[in-house]
Amino acid sequence: MTAVIEKIGMGLAQVRAVVVGGGTYFADGAELLMISSVAAIVSKEWNMNPIQRGLVISFVFVGILVGNMMSGPIGDSFGRRQLILSGYAGVFFFSIMSSITHNVWQLTVVRFFVGLSFGIGLPAWNSLSAEITPARWRMVVQSSSQALFIFGEVYSCILLMIDDTDMKALHWRWQLRMGAIPATAFGIASYFLLHQSPAFLALKGRHVEATAVLKSMQHDNGAPDFELSYRNPKRSSGGVQVSQLSILFGRKLLISTAIVVYSCFVLNFVYYGSMYAFAVIIPEAEGGKISSAVKLLIGALWEFPGMLLGALPVKRKLMMRLYLVTAMTSLILFGIGHQHSWPVPMDIGYCMIKCVVNCGFVVLYQYTTEVYPTEVRTSGAGFAFAGGRVAGIVCPLVFEVLRAKTGSPDVFFYVSASFCFINLFVIGFLKYETFEMPLKDYVSDDSEDPDQTHEPDEVQPILSTRKDVASGNGSMADRLS
Repeated sequence: MTAVIEKIGMGLAQVRAVVVGGGTYFADGAELLMISSVAAIVSKEWNMNPIQRGLVISFVFVGILVGNMMSGPIGDSFGRRQLILSGYAGVFFFSIMSSITHNVWQLTVVRFFVGLSFGIGLPAWNSLSAEITPARWRMVVQSSSQALFIFGEVYSCILLMIDDTDMKALHWRWQLRMGAIPATAFGIASYFLLHQSPAFLALKGRHVEATAVLKSMQHDNGAPDFELSYRNPKRSSGGVQVSQLSILFGRKLLISTAIVVYSCFVLNFVYYGSMYAFAVIIPEAEGGKISSAVKLLIGALWEFPGMLLGALPVKRKLMMRLYLVTAMTSLILFGIGHQHSWPVPMDIGYCMIKCVVNCGFVVLYQYTTEVYPTEVRTSGAGFAFAGGRVAGIVCPLVFEVLRAKTGSPDVFFYVSASFCFINLFVIGFLKYETFEMPLKDYVSDDSEDPDQTHEPDEVQPILSTRKDVASGNGSMADRLS
């Protein structure tokens, strides 16, 4: 399948998929920034204590965690497209429900389901996007998808500025309703324009549907016409269906799974913890020349350079190390600047955090989808992303507890920096480099070489051009392996 995608190339088919399917990131960015920004207003209206305020945010990530865990088995069994559509529908419905809640417990429960909707959609989209994109373009597609997260944040910032630039008298119910609109638009577009993954269809023996999707992509991209037939290899396990968890935590992928789970934890702890901290710290700052909503918008715009850095053609493990070093430096700089009321270090640290963490999202999430084969790709991505969601659950509570114990939010940034330092060390134990490597369908069962995760048997379409079919010499020359 990988060779077919390479021959089809990059073009309109992938661009259309990113615009509609990648909108999952847009809806995610809009909703998460929105709820973090209105939490203080809701807290005052309902007389919430800091722990309750943190729980409202944490339960969004509990929902995302559950959704990530559900996404893997469902997506690898029934397909990626259905989960993306379900995610959009859930985000819209439960966001509207959030706006009509009347107490903290109602809001907490409903926001759990908003998070669950995000959680089932993101791993499915990441898997689908990797499976329809040529190797050299996968990082570009990943960064483009995640750039939509930033546009979602910008959308929320605009709503905040329309309502109250100082973010002290926000109409939070209206904000949540407006934040639900993007999910509706992207969901409708995806229903009509988003295809199922051809790699998944071929793996499940649905060859007619897989061929139809590939032909549609070939037509959209203007690629040469071709004929396809399929040969399903026998698993060396004797045809016994191996459970997804036994593959993820088997001999060949255990170390990779453990490290990407921890790496996703650190990445999300830094990003969402900082997002929550900034939404609390920035409005509390007095005497600034720039309004709070505008500062959040500036921070969101600084994420774009991070996306571009993440898309550079650099080996995955090297880019992860660079992001971690820079993130650690930025966190310490912001903490020192805020501790001593030095605006310049604070501003530099703030912008650097927003920039480099997004570089980390691009490279780490891409690596996570590449290191796993098609049979467990959504499960692997979902499990790794779930590790990140644990961080999203605990980081608001950690921030509030550290702030209450120390009287200052600065310790939170130093704790985050220490997590980055540990992550920098363990990256060296990753066994596989996936830069421009072909995606595979199965983990190899070859016991002679334990480092052959990227040399498994594939579901092999036998591809030949129309010209080759006429001359009768194309099948062996163009066999996919």
